[in-house]
Amino acid sequence: MKALILTDLRKGHENQSIAFCEIMGFKYELCNVSYSNKFFKLLSYVLDFFGILIKIFNIQNKDFQNFDFFVGAGSQTYYALKFLSKKYNKKNIALMYPKGYKKDFSFIVATSHDNPKKAENIKVLPVNLNFLKPQNFYKPSKKAIGFIIGGNNKNFIMNDEILEKIDEIRDFFKDYEFLITTSPRTPKKIESALIQKKFDFSVIYSKNPINPISDFLSDCEFVFITIDSVSMISEAVCNFSANIAILPLSRQNEKENKFDRFIKNLQKGGYLQIYSSPKNLQKTAKINLKNLMKDIKL
Repeated sequence: MKALILTDLRKGHENQSIAFCEIMGFKYELCNVSYSNKFFKLLSYVLDFFGILIKIFNIQNKDFQNFDFFVGAGSQTYYALKFLSKKYNKKNIALMYPKGYKKDFSFIVATSHDNPKKAENIKVLPVNLNFLKPQNFYKPSKKAIGFIIGGNNKNFIMNDEILEKIDEIRDFFKDYEFLITTSPRTPKKIESALIQKKFDFSVIYSKNPINPISDFLSDCEFVFITIDSVSMISEAVCNFSANIAILPLSRQNEKENKFDRFIKNLQKGGYLQIYSSPKNLQKTAKINLKNLMKDIKL
């Protein structure tokens, strides 16, 4: 079977669509979709509410009839999924929970922290869809510890406490190699401080925008990840063999958020642990997304 992936060019959304096809064993092509302005995007919600499907979006020219179904993640793709599905009499698959749109897609794959409603056409997963392959950017020569450092968002603030935690972990694992990667959201002050520290392998994203996460997860005994990224944590608890520990960050407020729900669910299943001390670290389990999705029939 062959899927046409509608992409809004946001890597986080596009990668989930690719992961869906890889896990399900489907061939796929990418197809860009967008709106000319915000008015048409807002109009899509209204038209969807009334069941009216007309072409108010921009889309690459493809031979749409040659695909078995259409897949998309992100709000810019959902209305186009419905339009193409109806016009070409093909199934559509919405990834992530399509808030604001009617849930009458052929199938929806949602994550539990978005609190999706129960329905026959909705598959709920504990993590974002993801699929990693080794990149071979670096191979440790002995046992290794990895650090995956995110940054600020509307729920968390990264400050110097993260540097203190890294130093504490490094002091405990004295005979290990240390690998670190930052992200596009890592504060420049933190990046500068990390550059001053000696790591056996380091990726400062603002200077070298590559993604070595798969290598960390396959070659490290423990990988420490900051709490601020659902996508990075999803990848960590699903792929390769590293044990996963979450590094807490200062909070913007004390109100429970989606990250809290996400982390609590994974901690309950033994897929990660909240870091408190290097002496308390334990082994963690892995989620097999292929097994979770084997009951999806398209």
